[in-house]
Amino acid sequence: MPAVRHPFLNVFELERLLYTGKTACNHADEVWPGLYLGDQQLPTSSTGR
Repeated sequence: MPAVRHPFLNVFELERLLYTGKTACNHADEVWPGLYLGDQQLPTSSTGR
């Protein structure tokens, strides 16, 4: 099975993606699977995920 490669972003690239993304005002956005950035506290599900 081939190795899975994940692209890594430097800070400049991440900042560019965040500023040039969707124009909708979201309080939290999933920027990577399971990784959220935002300006509010998100509730934790009952499964602890």
